[in-house]
Amino acid sequence: QAKIEKRPPEQQVEGDDDEIIRQHVDPSRMKFRVGDEKNMMIHIAQCCNPVRGDEIIGYVSRGRGIIVHRTDCPNLKNMAEVKDRSIDVEWETEFPKLTKRFAVTSKRTYDLFGEIEGALRKHKGHLIEGRLQDDEEGKLMGTFTMEVQHEDDFKKVIKTLKTIPSINTISEIR
Repeated sequence: QAKIEKRPPEQQVEGDDDEIIRQHVDPSRMKFRVGDEKNMMIHIAQCCNPVRGDEIIGYVSRGRGIIVHRTDCPNLKNMAEVKDRSIDVEWETEFPKLTKRFAVTSKRTYDLFGEIEGALRKHKGHLIEGRLQDDEEGKLMGTFTMEVQHEDDFKKVIKTLKTIPSINTISEIR
């Protein structure tokens, strides 16, 4: 019995002499961002095989979820309903890249760090540094530095932090 092996999409890279070389890219390592949606069914178009760095667009198919195409894909240009069924898609970066600082004042609580870290994890952020100090009135004042992937992720973290009952104020440090 013959074993059938599925080949991953290819990626174009330039060689030393400017010739174009195709290299295989594992599709499971390609990650996309479609607004705030999670757990969406996303496939890579086999006609144009977009790779990280290409300008891309999502096409909402019937039954297969979102198909990610290069914006210059000839097949996409030939589809009449593209405008009605297209959706913005971005490449998801593998590592956080935006560093943000914020200050909080809070009631004295034993798990403020844990609650802040939980809010960051919820929005794929990473806590770099955090400092808390007690004042004479039993309040905590703190500054925190975090990394997130996008500005809107930072806004979501702040919004989540505002729901923590022990936090009195929160503000971005510029």
